[in-house]
Amino acid sequence: MSIPNCFEAIIASGDVGYEKPSPEIFRKASKLLNIPASYILHVGDKYGEDYVGAYNAGLKALLLDRKGLYKDKQCPKITTLTELINLKNF
Repeated sequence: MSIPNCFEAIIASGDVGYEKPSPEIFRKASKLLNIPASYILHVGDKYGEDYVGAYNAGLKALLLDRKGLYKDKQCPKITTLTELINLKNF
């Protein structure tokens, strides 16, 4: 199974005309999925573009900090994508 087959939608900035951290790219995803932003979990590895952008757009946000670069940031973090498997009540 390839990664794209694991998701209902993949939103690319080149396709929608907005780049992270613009809230518009996150709103487009919400609209495409027909799901309220507050029900979507965005996982990304860049604090400003991914975590802050998604959070400010009203999504749940999780920072993928594989190398421990964001120890000083007070936000939910994981170090591997496999941690998503056991993630509950987020």
